[in-house]
Amino acid sequence: MKRVSNKVINKTALRDPDRRIARAGLAGCGLLIAIGLGGCWQSSSGLIDESKATQPFAEGTYVEHDWPDKNSSKQPGQPIMIKKSGSGYRAQWGSDGQAFDVIVVPFDSERHDFYAYQATQVACTGEACGEGDRHVYYGLLGMRGDGRIVRIEPEQADPEGKVAKAAGASCDDSNMCEFTTRDALMAALAQIADTTPSLTYQPAKK
Repeated sequence: MKRVSNKVINKTALRDPDRRIARAGLAGCGLLIAIGLGGCWQSSSGLIDESKATQPFAEGTYVEHDWPDKNSSKQPGQPIMIKKSGSGYRAQWGSDGQAFDVIVVPFDSERHDFYAYQATQVACTGEACGEGDRHVYYGLLGMRGDGRIVRIEPEQADPEGKVAKAAGASCDDSNMCEFTTRDALMAALAQIADTTPSLTYQPAKK
């Protein structure tokens, strides 16, 4: 299966201001729905094997930046509080924003610095929050030696849903792609693992 080109990422995602707005929140799909954009990978229930969950990221407050953060003209995003919760994390945007339960598992032996994530919205306020939206969302998170967390978002790496469809997902007209099996999900994630991260989370200065 052909991997998504980094040129596609740059042309369709990183320079499009509306898509940058859509990237608030670890899952982000609530805002994508609200402004009419698609591309999220989701399921109606969790597909990742939680028995393999790990907690590689440090607890604390992070600030969201576009990638690469040193050359971005975007102002830093709102603070994100990450705390360990059970076998995963609770990620909270601001004091009363979106919150997600996040499970991360090692991705594969070749990309030992990346992890597949599964994010379930547990609390939300504001216009971007869909009533009763309990979908589970997916993507990849990476860890850097300086404490940063980087994120590869399917809605940026696969904006037309081609990778998801090839792996067996069912996608609607807005390219919201629904997975039903773990194997299909992990196969699709493998195809976007080499794309350029779209976000970085920098530890907040104390």
